[in-house]
Amino acid sequence: MKKISHQILNPIIFLAILLSIIGWHPTLAIAREYTFTTIDVPGAVNSWAYGIDGNNIVGYYVDANGFHGFLASPGVKPITVDIRPGVYSNCFKQNEKGLIPVAICGSADLDVTQIDIGTLSLRGLSVKIAGESNKYLAHYEYVNDDNYLDLIVQFQDSDGWIASGNGYTTLTGKLNNGTPIEGKETICIIP
Repeated sequence: MKKISHQILNPIIFLAILLSIIGWHPTLAIAREYTFTTIDVPGAVNSWAYGIDGNNIVGYYVDANGFHGFLASPGVKPITVDIRPGVYSNCFKQNEKGLIPVAICGSADLDVTQIDIGTLSLRGLSVKIAGESNKYLAHYEYVNDDNYLDLIVQFQDSDGWIASGNGYTTLTGKLNNGTPIEGKETICIIP
């Protein structure tokens, strides 16, 4: 049986002690949930990610012309929205005093509790903030029959924010991790 040298063993023991002091345990590392993304740079022979800058992946790749850096940003996550949930028609009159209820529908791919409500915008309208507590007019409930929790937000109406007639409007925002979200819905403005 071959003996392990003290020159190799001592640094390993030191590292194990250091990691236990700072609170790292192998079982914690295994229990964490991670998301992995494939980075495919067209024409690249190899690509390497070496860091995260905010919500972007920073790295480099090699192609026939040499080494190059890249910054990969996550795409927009599509979401399902329902203007005036529970009501068949999405028609209403504009005024500066009203509220526009919008449901953001949860799904297997979207946990609505992870939406940063302060980033939501309905074609430039903001979520209404109420009272001295400065809380957003938003709550969670089950709107449709899919057993996924949904987010209901109230947008402050503004006279003239959208032209009269039928069309589409877009809701944008971000998840708490910075991933952009976007959903479109039909809308009808009565003059």
